[in-house]
Amino acid sequence: MAVLTAAEKYKLKNLGPPAESCMLADRLALLDTDGTYTGSLGDAVTLATGQLVVGQADNVGDPKTLSGDATIDADGALTIAAKAVSVAKCADAIQDRILTGTVTAAAENAHARVITVQLKDAAGNNLAEQRLIRLCINPTAALGAPAATGTDTFGAPSAGTIHTTITAKADYEVMTDAAGKYVFELTHNDAGSNRFIDAYADSKPISSAAIAFDTV
Repeated sequence: MAVLTAAEKYKLKNLGPPAESCMLADRLALLDTDGTYTGSLGDAVTLATGQLVVGQADNVGDPKTLSGDATIDADGALTIAAKAVSVAKCADAIQDRILTGTVTAAAENAHARVITVQLKDAAGNNLAEQRLIRLCINPTAALGAPAATGTDTFGAPSAGTIHTTITAKADYEVMTDAAGKYVFELTHNDAGSNRFIDAYADSKPISSAAIAFDTV
């Protein structure tokens, strides 16, 4: 069996100028006289447990230990580090599956304010599709039980549609438009007070701050 000498092993690991590389190639060709090389090429690089050979800038492979977001053991089992898989790293695959959003109110005009519910993806971009959401109104607190104020009036939505009225002036299922938006006008007709708007997208609450209205 043809076996590389210690000097040849060193050269194989640390190839020098082209002339030296060619000389080593000639030597390997001579050793492989029967068409199958049986030398100890594996002895050219010594690897500790779990190490891999990684090519370097000088085109030579060096032993490296896998680190960062994953490790590998002697059996080849790859282990992902705790908390290494984040939403940001998976954004292209799941960003439209984890919803966030905002509920905002325009300035009051004649005791009316335009309310905009805007769904967003995990990366903070406006959602580019329709979604069915629950829309709840409470006069005293965010995430409170839906409660109607009899003197309120709700304009027809200018973006999205009402799917189901559960409790008039308090609790609705609505469909956003193709840009993940639902817009309607809320007018109050009583003494000055607040309204809290909660939108539930995939059971996740998205709440406004207190939306204040002037006294009529």
